[in-house]
Amino acid sequence: MWKILKLFLILFLGIDCSLLNEQNNDSSIKEASLLLSAGLSENVSGESAGGGTATAEGTHIVSKDGKFSIDIPKDALSETVEFSITKYSAPTNALPGNYIPTADIYQITPSYRFQKEVTIEIVSNPSAIQAYNLEKSKSIAFSISSTNPEEGVNRFPSWSAHPTRIDGDKLVFTTKTFSIFGIGTPPPGNHAPVIYGAYYYFKAGCSYLPYQLRTEVVDPDGDAISVFLITGPANGGANSIQMTREGSTNWYNANIPYEAMSQTGIKMQVIAVDIHGLNSTVPNSNVFTYPADSGDTVYINNYKRDADNDGILCAWERDNGRSDTNPGDVAGVADTDGDGIPNSSDHTPNGESNPAIDHLAIYPSLTTMDVTEKVSFGVSASFGGSFRYVNASYNTTGNALNGSPVGSLSGGVFTANHPGLAGVVATVGAMNTTATVRVNDSVGPNNITDLIAISLSSTQIRLQWTAPGDDGIYGKASSYQIYRSTTLINNNASCNGSLVFHGLTPKNAGLPEKLDINGLTPNTTYYFCIRAFDDSGNLNTWNGTVSAATQPVPDIVPPANLFFTNLSATTISHHQIRLNWLAVGDDGNTGSASAYEIRRSTSPINNDAQCDSAVNVINSISAVPAGTPLSFVVGGLSDSTIHYFCIRAYDEVNNRNNWNGILSAATARANGAPIVSMGVGLNPIVDTGTSGFIDARPSTDPDASICLANAANYQYIWTLINKPIGSAKTTADITDANTKLAQFIPDVPGIYTFQFTFVDDPGSCLDTAKFTTGTISFTARSPIHGHGLVPLNLSGQVSTFAGGAPGYVDGIGNVARFGGTLSLATNGKDLFIGDTTSVRVANIFTRAVTTVAGAYGIISYDPPVDGPGSSARFQFITSIFSDSNYIYLTDGHRIRKMNIGTWEVSTLAGSGVLKFSFDPNDTGGGYVNGIGTAAKFNNPSGIAKIGGYLYVADNGNAVVRKIALATGEVTTLAGSGSKTFADGIGSSASFANVTRIVSDGTYLYVTDSNTIRKIDPVTTQVTTIAGAYLQSGHVDGVGTAARLKAPTGLTTDGRFLYFMDFGTTLRILLLATNEIATPLQVSTMAGNQNNFSIVDGTGSNARFGGGYSLTNDGKSLFIGDFLSDQNYSIRKVD
Repeated sequence: MWKILKLFLILFLGIDCSLLNEQNNDSSIKEASLLLSAGLSENVSGESAGGGTATAEGTHIVSKDGKFSIDIPKDALSETVEFSITKYSAPTNALPGNYIPTADIYQITPSYRFQKEVTIEIVSNPSAIQAYNLEKSKSIAFSISSTNPEEGVNRFPSWSAHPTRIDGDKLVFTTKTFSIFGIGTPPPGNHAPVIYGAYYYFKAGCSYLPYQLRTEVVDPDGDAISVFLITGPANGGANSIQMTREGSTNWYNANIPYEAMSQTGIKMQVIAVDIHGLNSTVPNSNVFTYPADSGDTVYINNYKRDADNDGILCAWERDNGRSDTNPGDVAGVADTDGDGIPNSSDHTPNGESNPAIDHLAIYPSLTTMDVTEKVSFGVSASFGGSFRYVNASYNTTGNALNGSPVGSLSGGVFTANHPGLAGVVATVGAMNTTATVRVNDSVGPNNITDLIAISLSSTQIRLQWTAPGDDGIYGKASSYQIYRSTTLINNNASCNGSLVFHGLTPKNAGLPEKLDINGLTPNTTYYFCIRAFDDSGNLNTWNGTVSAATQPVPDIVPPANLFFTNLSATTISHHQIRLNWLAVGDDGNTGSASAYEIRRSTSPINNDAQCDSAVNVINSISAVPAGTPLSFVVGGLSDSTIHYFCIRAYDEVNNRNNWNGILSAATARANGAPIVSMGVGLNPIVDTGTSGFIDARPSTDPDASICLANAANYQYIWTLINKPIGSAKTTADITDANTKLAQFIPDVPGIYTFQFTFVDDPGSCLDTAKFTTGTISFTARSPIHGHGLVPLNLSGQVSTFAGGAPGYVDGIGNVARFGGTLSLATNGKDLFIGDTTSVRVANIFTRAVTTVAGAYGIISYDPPVDGPGSSARFQFITSIFSDSNYIYLTDGHRIRKMNIGTWEVSTLAGSGVLKFSFDPNDTGGGYVNGIGTAAKFNNPSGIAKIGGYLYVADNGNAVVRKIALATGEVTTLAGSGSKTFADGIGSSASFANVTRIVSDGTYLYVTDSNTIRKIDPVTTQVTTIAGAYLQSGHVDGVGTAARLKAPTGLTTDGRFLYFMDFGTTLRILLLATNEIATPLQVSTMAGNQNNFSIVDGTGSNARFGGGYSLTNDGKSLFIGDFLSDQNYSIRKVD
């Protein structure tokens, strides 16, 4: 890190989820903030570098200079967007750590989030890398964006590194968001860990309360690393929590302790430290205080640690099954000191300043800093091996060479003021611990003042000087920048000309340095200057005049210049260009030139000075007679790039001809590697013995469109690479292991890690098929609810997944149109939609909606028709359920079955036909038990499955029916057939208006009038568990004390039942009994009971028009919503 960023990024601004685009009226403020965060001046003027129009079909955009390109894969966006590119010159200290910018910085507007990863390619400046002796193989791409990578995933304001592939002079990386991009290359040596971004997550059911952080970290040198979360209340001390690695992946996570969740804000910073004490932080230069530093007024205005003002912290309530919308659900919970943490979870229940501890440590324990940089220190305390949150006092020791303190402390935040060594001492009671701080960047290296130049020959001059050190006269510099010129250099401003390629690694301060410069023109005076970089990109200055003249030689006539009519550059592959020319003679084109110098660059070369600064291409071309055709193949070039060349001839005494012209060619486009992506969301969790998905569907081939790749040739390969001790599972146990979405059944609790390999097809582009691998962790636990459901972790954030105004259009997201009330089901990878008289499928990742069976129409009174896909006909689909192989539907008076894949529709049970009330040929519903079509139903409205049986809410008959899938036999499970209300067993129970039904794998739950009821399918016992019959209202509470208006739509994750009430509010009912919380607690998660509208938002800020059906995929809820005849849409809750 090189500088204090003057203004944090304005992140997390409101996003129109239907467009996935950021539309704000403060864009000019935001873009200025981005530029400042990128190390650019607020008033800097960029250069327009072109742009392009991106469409859903896939797009390739290239900047005007050809050095920045974007590959947007098909379906990465669902609209047409015009992007503009602006180019900025990068200051040497713009990037984090010791990464020197080796290309311009490019800004893309508007800021944008794609539905798939896009590929970015930036061409580096090879001349600068060679001249500064930088370590090209460790070059990295960075970005800053004002758009979060996913809904519900909140990014820290900071430069974020990207996993980067180096292809010749080109750096290739992927991203889902646009704003500002740069690349950097470090000097030789050991490097700090690289943080690929850090993210914080909100607690489900709380008001914008962060509870967990995740970060991805790698060490470029393969060193062992430790990753810490430094956190605490905004106005208090900070604690250090070692983050837990997620399996064998590079992801780490940690939860924020209750004690840090202050209403004044939460301090957060991620620090990664290697075994040498080198560290990286996110944010790069300061601690992040939420919500103030988020820059998002929604977060700032709505952040509450205790939204219902019951005195208890929301995070504790949610962790213990309570609601933060019901002040009455913490009755009897003791909190003696009033800090919001109940005594049962509080290690200082009586307000003690600190708990008892027996271990204390400070992190980072060893760190290297720049002057003006701030690093937040935190303590880690424990008692008996258990974490304890403490409030430490801090002081600092150590003076700089000038006698002043090296740094200052405020609340555990150390500010580096002068170079030197310092100690940071943390004290808790009688215990203390000390961290070591090295501050090494107050100034650049000492100026070089003793440079001398000695003429050695007609073509060679020797430079000698004393190594300047790093911070002034101490340590050692990281790199030298050496210029030569035939015009006067006498100060820092004139220190330019031709870069000298030297390959020197600076010595320790005070040691002699020497460099012999060859290939100079005889009898010519050259001026020289040298500046030194330190390991943070700080540069010293040059003042002085140093020169020497090469010696004259008897032969001063150089070889003849090359004739451009005889020069050509021909592309022969994606990384090779052949140069052809005619040999020239010596001494004015007589005899033979002795050797040829070839140089290359990604910038134009049209004169000798530019040729001097280009990269030398090693060759072994020997002397041949003038006029002889010569050819040389330059390899190792980056693909799809314009490369410039110069060729100069030398004679036997190193006289050299001149270069004046342009010789260039563009390499062909090569097949780029595919992108493997699993997103940045939380890892999947499933119960042992149940099937869970490992999902690589975000993976894509970004250049498929431009390369005309054949997707049929793609290969997808899943491999189990790590598993818990005791597991007998192998790769062979992965189902669908040759698809992007595979399934796996864990056998023992623990973390399973899988590798996904994606092999692409090169299509028309050169090169062979490329492959990319990625990993994902899969956490298994022992079943805690007696079923295989996955508990959701929702923040209550509501967005529009698909749909809008009424209609019937297949398409992506908001482009799709629906024709009526929607019934929803999912198998975890696709969303199945019953749209009145058709069945449609929405890919959960891409949001692409496709009709697979039936045809668009309003309620049909024609008899339903079995058959495949569009040949089938439905009357009125009222509910839908799916397993891994089939979809089951209630359709009019029938139960229908559809094969997933072939989309073949058949009638499973029932035979009635919906009719007009005056139809004399009444073949409508009925109430008959029997087998298959011999049975009759009357307007069935809900369907669920346990094992080999379907269970149907038969609304018109006021009963719950049971269908044996093996035989098609229909029987009555519960209900008297009378529309009355009574708990009881089997037919002694009665239902007044049974509509929806869902199963948790053990029990059935139904919505009935103003209540939710539970059915034991074994004993047939019916029990009312929430609400009271004919007692309509909206009151959160426990069990029958709660009041419901008209519950409809029902789904469960095993812990909660989720249901829509009156179509306007999303409510939850706690089912679990093995928790501190009171079972059967009813709470409101989102919506407003008195407002019918379609508004995205979080919690009570969201609005529903008429939520009709619910389902969940183990990560999110999906709601079929409508607003009269104005809007039919699918809403998503994260």
